[in-house]
Amino acid sequence: MKFAKFLILVVILALPLVFISAQDDTEDITWSGSYVLTAESGSFVEADDDTFTLTLNSVSPFAPWVVNLPDLYSGILTTQDLIAFWTFQPELVATALVTTENESIVASLSLADDMAYDIEAETVSFVATVVSVTPFDPDVDPTKAEAPEEFETVTVFINMDAAFAEAIAAGAEARSTGTRDGSTTTCTPTPIRKCP
Repeated sequence: MKFAKFLILVVILALPLVFISAQDDTEDITWSGSYVLTAESGSFVEADDDTFTLTLNSVSPFAPWVVNLPDLYSGILTTQDLIAFWTFQPELVATALVTTENESIVASLSLADDMAYDIEAETVSFVATVVSVTPFDPDVDPTKAEAPEEFETVTVFINMDAAFAEAIAAGAEARSTGTRDGSTTTCTPTPIRKCP
C-alpha cells in the first residue's frame, strides 16, 4: 500500500514537469520572427534559369527585427551588423518576402559574397531563388507574374526561424570573439535568448 501511495505521489509530482517539457518543445516549434530591410529601389537580374541577383539600393542603415511567437518583442541591428553576422555562416539560406510597390515575391536568399553589403554605396546583394510572385494589381494574371527587373520602394522581410536566428547569433558571437577586446554589445534574438 505504501508503495502505491509513493508511486501516485511520484506521478503527481512528475506531471508538471511533463507539461513544462511539452511547452518548451512547442515553443521551439512556434518561435518565429523577421529581420526587416528597407530600400529606395532595387533590381532582380537573372543569373541563370533558377536564380537572380537581388540588389537593394539606398538601403537603410538599420535592420529592425521583430519576434512574433511565442511573445511579441522587437529590437534593431545595423544592416552592417546583420550582413556581417551572416557572412560567418555563408551557407545560410533564408526565406524572405520581398514587397515592392507592385507585387510581393517569396524568395530564398543567400548572401552574394562576403562583400554583399557596400556601406558607401548603400547596397546589399543577395542570390535569390524566386518561389512565387503575387501581383497587387487584380488585372494581372498571377500565374504569369514574374519578378520585376527593377522596382522602387522595397521592404524585405527575412524570415527568422530558429535555425536562422541561431546562425546569426553564432555569427555575432564569432565576430565578438574576433574583436580586440571581445566586448561587442549586440544582442540577436534566439529561441533561448530574448533580447531587451
